[in-house]
Amino acid sequence: GSWSGLWIGDAQVDRVRDELRNEMSSVPRPFPVRLLVHVQGTNAVLLQRVFVGLDAGTNRVVATRESALGAGTLGAARRLSSVSFPWSESNAPWTLNGPFVHDGTVTTTVALDHDDQRSNPFLHTFHPDHDNLDAAYTQALPAGNESWNVTRSIRLRIRPPGSDFKALTVSADRVDGVYGEAVVLSGADADSKTNQVTGKFSLRRISDVPVLTRN
Repeated sequence: GSWSGLWIGDAQVDRVRDELRNEMSSVPRPFPVRLLVHVQGTNAVLLQRVFVGLDAGTNRVVATRESALGAGTLGAARRLSSVSFPWSESNAPWTLNGPFVHDGTVTTTVALDHDDQRSNPFLHTFHPDHDNLDAAYTQALPAGNESWNVTRSIRLRIRPPGSDFKALTVSADRVDGVYGEAVVLSGADADSKTNQVTGKFSLRRISDVPVLTRN
């Protein structure tokens, strides 16, 4: 059957690359990454936030903007978001390349600019050592001084369902698989550092609305 609709879940990052040993090593405590995915057919996108409710005509809607919802139905609507991904005014989704199917792999790249004061974790707007400004507080600094560009290459490998009855019956509204990221920190020159992490993810479908409204 179709997997179209809105899916929500978490990845549990539990392994990182040990550069000294050149191998993946377990972490003391898994780190959660919240995932919001909308699927239409076999095409999927990753979202930072999404709005679920009724439009002005009382039709069910899944949207990237609150303005797509009916003003009289906002009390019953919901906004879902993930602090694991950078906020933007446009809330443009990231395309997940590849078919969103069992045994399939989807990938995307999430870029975070070094001067993004809203989302870059290296920045603290009111701290003189981490505000990305020079000593006179007049000139913005290039990447690699007080903050870095962050590029996240994300991969979701979807496992096929098990052959037992329970696995087959829940596979229409739940998917599991392997989560991976290569996180690259880069400055203004050619220097960069790559961190690789991996873990497991699980998603469950909370809406079967097949179209993501973008406005």
